[in-house]
Amino acid sequence: MPTRLLQSISLRLVLIVPYVLLLVGLAVALGVLSYSAGSRALSTVSGQLLLETVGRITQAVDRHVVGSSAVLESAFPEGMPAPPTIEQDFHDIRNRFWVATSIHTDPNDYVYYGNEAGQGLGLYRRSSEEVELRMKLRADEHRAIYRYQGVDGHLEFVRRETTLFDPRTRPWYANGKTTDGHTWTSVYIDFGTLQLVATRARRVLGPDNEFAGVVATDVALKALNDFVGRLKVSPNGIAFIVEPDGNLIASSASANVVVLPDGSYGRLQAAESDHPLLKASYLTVRDRIAVVSDEKLPRVFEFVDPEGNQIHAAIDRVRDAAGLDWVTVVAMPASDFLGDVIENVRRTVVLATIAVMVAVAIGLGILSWVSRDLRSLAAVASRIGDGDLETPVGIVRRDEIGELARSFERMQDRLRTDRLTGLANREALLQQLQRRIEHAR
Repeated sequence: MPTRLLQSISLRLVLIVPYVLLLVGLAVALGVLSYSAGSRALSTVSGQLLLETVGRITQAVDRHVVGSSAVLESAFPEGMPAPPTIEQDFHDIRNRFWVATSIHTDPNDYVYYGNEAGQGLGLYRRSSEEVELRMKLRADEHRAIYRYQGVDGHLEFVRRETTLFDPRTRPWYANGKTTDGHTWTSVYIDFGTLQLVATRARRVLGPDNEFAGVVATDVALKALNDFVGRLKVSPNGIAFIVEPDGNLIASSASANVVVLPDGSYGRLQAAESDHPLLKASYLTVRDRIAVVSDEKLPRVFEFVDPEGNQIHAAIDRVRDAAGLDWVTVVAMPASDFLGDVIENVRRTVVLATIAVMVAVAIGLGILSWVSRDLRSLAAVASRIGDGDLETPVGIVRRDEIGELARSFERMQDRLRTDRLTGLANREALLQQLQRRIEHAR
């Protein structure tokens, strides 16, 4: 069957089709190799980019929170006993708080202390020279707000708060009281600025080595959120920081604080984000976050989002001795960094198509030139077969086709001449006479 099929195909197809298939196969092979090599190379580069980006976020978090330890040590140095009442050591505490808030003003611009008697003293730095002092010396009184300038500036009364503030009921006080050493509170919303804040606290002991109170400092997270928001991962990539419970701390894709139906403000759960990539990334790493002992970080991983897109991502975890535990994630669609590879494959296909068309055109031209003489020889052979031995071949070439044409001419000459007599072949002579008679009619 294959032999019979090949015998039925024209010489033109036999000569041109394998040539075209070879060119097409070569173009496809080049495209596949280009895509494979490019995608592997870019996958490696993207992995390094993801690790570098998630590392930058981790370093930013470290730099953002590292100063809080020094602030607490400046406010109440380790081993310094707390006085029974704030007023007994008011000036020294005030001066230490001034120094503490000048160490890392951004973000540690507020340091405060509360004791078991219900007293409270806080210093908020408004500028390099002006501060706000928040003080209550009795458990049942409302806090008084003062302002002054300079380390030993005169206190100017501003107002008294309308709500009762009792430091002993605050989460930072409860955490500090029950924890040895430094501790972090959960991130919460500062309802004055509507920005996220974390508090670092440490218990303070009295002269008798018994618990006396808690010193704490607030770490505003707005600058951290701004840093993450400015990161350019890729055209459609994202970066975010999340607590192990799923609450967003910072994100380049969405807000970290939302307005609730009752008009109040609340934290945004990453699993409830309107951004599909952020939501899919968190749901993918949620189980990894639950593994507290996972030490193989940072790491790069891949997943497929609900829309079927291949996503490349990296994860890291930020921890410290005070109990800080935040997760940083960077993710970007594979299409963002494979775009150049795909475009290169497209260019390869286009150029290969043009090359095939040019090659086919050249091949058809050469084939037409070759097959024209072959068709002439075929026509001459057909006429000779019909007895017309006078048909001129008329092909002058120096290649194999020319040799074939000369062979046809020698064959014609032999057919026209009788081998024995050397005279004209009787059959050829009769056919020639018959054609001339028919022509004369």
